[in-house]
Amino acid sequence: MTPDLDRRMVTVAVPGTYRRLWPAVLQLAAICSAVLLASLLITSAVLRSALAQESSARVHLNEFMAAPEVGAPEYVEMIIGGTHPVAPDRLALRDATSAWRPLPTEPTALLPGDFVVVTPDTAQFRIWYQAAFPSHPPPPRLVELRPWPALNNGGDSLAVSLDGQQIEHLGYLSSQIERGRSLERRQTALPAHAWINWSLPGSGVGSPGFKNSVSGVDATPPAVLGVELMDSTTLRIFFSEPLLEDDTRRIRASLSAEGPSGPVTLSGLTLEPDAFTAAHVQIPAPLSDLTLHLAGLRDPSGNEAEPSSHPVHVRPAPGELLITEVMLRGNSDFVEILADTERYLSLRDVVLTRSPGSLPEHITDTGSTAAHLVTPGRILVHEATLPATGVTLLLSVSGGAPSVIDSVRISSDMEDARFRQHTDRSFVRIGMGPTDWASSLSTPSSPGRDTAAASRHVVHAEPTPHALTLTEVLYDPVTDPGDGLADQVEFLEWTNSSPNPVSLFGAFMTWDINERGTSDTLRLGYQPVLLAPGESVTAFRLASHQSGEDDPVRLLQQPWPHTPEGAITLPVRKALGLVNTGRTITLHARDHTVLAHGSYSPKDHHAAVTSGKGRSLVRLETGHGFAPWTTSTFPGGASPGLVERTTDPRPGAPDTPDPNTGQTTADLSPRSFYPDDPELGGRTLIRVHVPVEKGPRLARVQIRDLHAHVVRTVSRGLLVQGTHLFAWDGRGDDGSALPSGPYIVEIRITSPGDHAFLLPVAVLRR
Repeated sequence: MTPDLDRRMVTVAVPGTYRRLWPAVLQLAAICSAVLLASLLITSAVLRSALAQESSARVHLNEFMAAPEVGAPEYVEMIIGGTHPVAPDRLALRDATSAWRPLPTEPTALLPGDFVVVTPDTAQFRIWYQAAFPSHPPPPRLVELRPWPALNNGGDSLAVSLDGQQIEHLGYLSSQIERGRSLERRQTALPAHAWINWSLPGSGVGSPGFKNSVSGVDATPPAVLGVELMDSTTLRIFFSEPLLEDDTRRIRASLSAEGPSGPVTLSGLTLEPDAFTAAHVQIPAPLSDLTLHLAGLRDPSGNEAEPSSHPVHVRPAPGELLITEVMLRGNSDFVEILADTERYLSLRDVVLTRSPGSLPEHITDTGSTAAHLVTPGRILVHEATLPATGVTLLLSVSGGAPSVIDSVRISSDMEDARFRQHTDRSFVRIGMGPTDWASSLSTPSSPGRDTAAASRHVVHAEPTPHALTLTEVLYDPVTDPGDGLADQVEFLEWTNSSPNPVSLFGAFMTWDINERGTSDTLRLGYQPVLLAPGESVTAFRLASHQSGEDDPVRLLQQPWPHTPEGAITLPVRKALGLVNTGRTITLHARDHTVLAHGSYSPKDHHAAVTSGKGRSLVRLETGHGFAPWTTSTFPGGASPGLVERTTDPRPGAPDTPDPNTGQTTADLSPRSFYPDDPELGGRTLIRVHVPVEKGPRLARVQIRDLHAHVVRTVSRGLLVQGTHLFAWDGRGDDGSALPSGPYIVEIRITSPGDHAFLLPVAVLRR
């Protein structure tokens, strides 16, 4: 039968001797318990003290040399913080690839405030240190560590541990370091792994063993560098200095958008841990034209910024970024990009693709800085390697729905023909089309200045057929190096006879039909030239010794000083195809519209001219169009940049000279006239001015033909002070009508002094 344990009582008998010892056993147990409790209390206190001591121990990475000069060692500097000493062998260093390297055991502990410099060769360090810092004693705490965790010049990481626990670490890139100079920490209160907390020394090579040159009391409040819309509901904020998480919790943020609604309060700013200089925040819904308002922004040093408002940068739309300058043949090729918009743009997702051959590349730094945020009108210069023969460039936004912002095409045949070579000369954008490019007229190039902005904003009307008239041709210039005179150059001149401006960019000329059955072609319009009604343009060939960098007007003024300062020119280095036997020439607009069509022949010269050498053919403006070809009567044989007229373009008689000039002057107008047709100017008026203080003068006014024969004496006698007008009607001394052609008006004024004036004039007859 099974015993019933619930109802049975068990009795244990204890002998009498043990009953007498029982009180002593209980007393001994009480004593042991008290001792054990006291030990536990003591141990707890010791542990609490040790933990307090450990919590007060601080070690900070403060400076390191990753790329020393030849003969100098690498080094790492640490600062001992906290309030308790630290034994050196409790510390260890490592880089990205090595194991922990404990510091050697030393009899003396490292004290709070000590600068500890660790290097693989203390002897070599002392030699370098004495040369680099002759006024500083060597660091008192210099520790040699072998094997050394070598720091990689191409980028690496560095970490320090205390009692086997990593307490600080950092990473660096090759772009952050410089040979022979250390990286110094700005503030130990900020995390070591915040890269913005490190910089090159303010001066010199570094500061091992003493205070960093970049450290100091921070008295500057933080600033907002920019705000961007990352996606439809996320904003990213960039700060000028690192912040801590507690700093971002104090920030009060609100958002205003286009429309009547007031600002929307935002919450939950989150600091990005890898940068400490950026934070992001969610917005309630997709909005446009955003402005972020911030208050309570404070840095770890307690500096608080004033409340501020910031426009939100957004992705660019097509047309808001323009490629405005490109260098293909420079020592350093580049692409200049303009933010041509009133909006604030984020270029984080903007990439540049070039053809032939490259992968898309970002045009700005897209890291944790605000370098990719641009204001309206900002110009960026992106360095690139480009083919010298030409390139197609494409700006686009990657990610999401890709969109093309701008595309251009540049080729070597756009190079201005006036220049012998195009090295170090960029292309500038002169229009909104993808091929509206011209050679820069200045070297070196002008990245960052957008020198062609004015040309891009000119609105060009559709070209008008036959808007121009060929008005002057010099086909047989004088180029005699032994005559002591400036060589002439062949040229063509067209005048805008239409009521509208005419664009000559991309204009080209053709002449005759060659043996291949096509017309020879020469491009003239390499620059943005807009010809107003009544203006003329001169296309001329540069002489072999003339530079394309020279002022074209100055080159024309050498043989023809009367060329006006504002003359419009189209200089080229190739021959214009002008032959002495005559030719038909057609000028085309960029879209092949015929702007002018005309012919010349040596037979068009005046009958008295036996040779056209050095003399141009001109068509004189009559007020009702242009007269037939005749020989120019201007000094030097031509008048580039001047439109010769048969009537005075000014109302009334020639202007009266200023009597206060004190100079004897002479002039005539018009320089060409039709004696038989009063409506076209039946005479020319000759004006002579005698200064008041000179008194009466003896004067003679005569007309000579091209053979220097006097054909008419207009006046002979005394001239008193003032302005005198004489008229010539194209007749000789015998009253007969002189033949059409060029003549010279000779004015000689003597007694006292001697003045001679030779003024060209042309007689025209139908």
